[in-house]
Amino acid sequence: MDLRKFLTVNSASTTAADEANFSSSSSMDEPPAKKAKINSRKYSEDYLNYGFTWTGSVDTPLPLCVVCGNTKTNGAMVPSKLKRHLEKVHPSLVSKYKNYFERLITNSAKQSQKFEKAVRLSDKAQIASYEVAQLIAQKMKPHSIGETLIGPACRIMVKCMLGKEAETEINKIPLSNDTISRRIADMSENIAKNVHQKLNNKIFALQIDESTDISGKAQLMGFVRLINGDSIINQFLFCQELSGRTTGKEIFDCVDNFFKNSNFSWNFCTGICTDGAPAMVGNEKGFWTYAKQKNADIITTHRVYYTSRSFSSQNSSYGTNICFGRCDKNSQLY
Repeated sequence: MDLRKFLTVNSASTTAADEANFSSSSSMDEPPAKKAKINSRKYSEDYLNYGFTWTGSVDTPLPLCVVCGNTKTNGAMVPSKLKRHLEKVHPSLVSKYKNYFERLITNSAKQSQKFEKAVRLSDKAQIASYEVAQLIAQKMKPHSIGETLIGPACRIMVKCMLGKEAETEINKIPLSNDTISRRIADMSENIAKNVHQKLNNKIFALQIDESTDISGKAQLMGFVRLINGDSIINQFLFCQELSGRTTGKEIFDCVDNFFKNSNFSWNFCTGICTDGAPAMVGNEKGFWTYAKQKNADIITTHRVYYTSRSFSSQNSSYGTNICFGRCDKNSQLY
C-alpha cells in the first residue's frame, strides 16, 4: 500500500471536516435577526363617528363599541374596520352623528354610577347586619326571621316615622337567611380565636358537662375560667358531639383531641369541675382519672343541683330557685 497516497487522502478529508465545523460554529455565533417592532395604533376622536371609544392602556388602546360594548384588538383601530362593524352590526345607526354616540357614553357612565351607589354597602349597614345576627343568635331564633319579620317590621316603622328616604336606607341592610348564617359563623370564629389567644400559655379552670340535644345525640360542652387582666372571666370553650358511648374514656378523648388541635396543654389546667356522674368522677375509668394522668396537680370538684322553694308573704304563689353548689370528693359544700 502506498503510504503517501493514504496520508494525502486522509489530510484532505480532515481539512474539509474542519471547514464544515468552522462554518457551522460561526453561523451559531451570529446573533439572531431582530423582529421588526410593531407600532400600536392610537385612538382618534374621529373614530367616535363610527360609534367607537377606547379602553385599556394608553400605549395600546383597544376600540370599544359604545352601542354593544364589543371590544376589538388594537389592529382593528382603523376607520375601515370600525365602519364595517357599524354597518354590519348596527345598520340602523349608520346615519347617526357624533353627538349621538357622545350621549350614549354619558348615559352609560351615569347608569354605572347609579348602579354602584345602589349596591354599595356602607359600614353602618354592615354593622347593623352583624348586630341583628347577634341578637338572633342570642334569642335562638331561626336565621330566616331577619328577612321575614325583622326587616319588614323595620321598614314599616321607619317609613311611618321618618319617610320613604329612610326606608330606602333600611333596605341596604342585608338580612337574608344565608347572610345571617355567615354573620353568626364569622362571630363564632372570631370569639374562638380570641379565646384561644387568651388561653395561650395561661392557667385556667375547666368545666365539663354532657347533655343530649333534641335529636337524641350526646353533646359535650366545655367552659373555662381564666384571669384576663385584673378580672376573672368565664368563657364558653367548645361544644363537641360524642360519637360513641358517653363513657369517661370517650369524654376524655373528646377533650384531649380538642386540646391537641388548639395547642392547649394540660399542664396549664389547674382545676376541673363536672357533675357527679360515674363517667366523670369514677376512680378507675372516670374522666377525672384520665385527666389526672396528664396532670396530677389538677384539683377536681363536682357540682350538685338542689332546689329551694321561697314562699311569698304577699300571695300564695311560690317560685322555684335553682341553686348551684360545688362539692369536693367528701361531698362537703363550700
